[in-house]
Amino acid sequence: MIKPASSSCNLRCSYCFYTEEASCRSCANRGMMTEEIAAAVITKAFDYAGTGNDARIAFSFQGGEPLLAGLPFFRFFADAVKKENQSHIPVDYALQTNGILLDDAFAAFFVKEQFLIGLSIDGIRSVHDQYRLHPDGGGTYDKVSRAADLLAAYRVPYNILCVVTDALCAHGNAVWNALRDHRYLQFIPCLPPMTEQTPSYAPTEEHYARFLSDIFRGYYRDFRAGSPVSVRTFDNWLGILLRRPPESCAMCGVCMPSLVVESDGEVYPCDFYALDNFSLGNLCNSDTTIADLLQAPQMQAFLSASHTVPDICRRCRYYPLCRNGCRRERTLSDCRTRHCQAYQRFFDRHIGQLEELADLIEYHMKQKGRTP
Repeated sequence: MIKPASSSCNLRCSYCFYTEEASCRSCANRGMMTEEIAAAVITKAFDYAGTGNDARIAFSFQGGEPLLAGLPFFRFFADAVKKENQSHIPVDYALQTNGILLDDAFAAFFVKEQFLIGLSIDGIRSVHDQYRLHPDGGGTYDKVSRAADLLAAYRVPYNILCVVTDALCAHGNAVWNALRDHRYLQFIPCLPPMTEQTPSYAPTEEHYARFLSDIFRGYYRDFRAGSPVSVRTFDNWLGILLRRPPESCAMCGVCMPSLVVESDGEVYPCDFYALDNFSLGNLCNSDTTIADLLQAPQMQAFLSASHTVPDICRRCRYYPLCRNGCRRERTLSDCRTRHCQAYQRFFDRHIGQLEELADLIEYHMKQKGRTP
């Protein structure tokens, strides 16, 4: 993951976790990534990937708002990757954006370079415009909706990322109806703040459980009607029931190595821990390799800290699905996920329907001669 614009953003979203996180560093904003730094990151990535049959690189751009880095930066990046990729290994691109700067030129570039775009829309206008604001305080729903239309018009592959605030939880059915036509959805519960000075917009457990149920009812209904909509959380739970490893790191039960590169080349083990005391090193240093960073004691300590399983989790029938969630959300006194009660309520209501859908998937795959 690369932060080409550091924590810079053209919006002032009330709940932004990265603005708050960056404010806890000695230097909150590292400025725009230069072409020299981008070239160094690209070279180190290809050096680490190698040329074997399983070699593959994924570059994911987030922020802040990554489009602030400008289209020339991304054109340079894609061209530099092509020059470096002498062995023609697969390269994947993804970018998360608020959509405000998206225009025809960006859309055409994303199609050409096969970017997967994540677009942030908080479900419905009233809640979106309450939290996702221009610097002057105005709402952004209309502009983001136009960005979605533009991506669709250019046939840019995209998904919707919806942050679940406590205010949004009361509108689960309306959110499903507003977003389902986009077909690929992520619902991310708003993180609690790192400091007490920052107000919390995170959902209560009762409200979050209700929201999950409302969204799942739409998911289940459309699935059974033969028009399935992808919801990342539910897709991963179905995958686990089908004995597949989850693709979401937050659902693995332990932290996975995932390097986050700030705009100055400084590297951290996770987007949620881009803090001074978690720094692994800087890729601009000529003698620093990605292998060094992955094997660094700081990285190993970070990964091992996520391995502890509370006794109450070991006794829970839903632990194989929940896996105690993301480390950043393990905020209860016994190191359980703050969503423990919400997940229990959800599974109590819907585990039978999840198992039913998993059985249907397995049946249809066997009918096609495929292994589930």
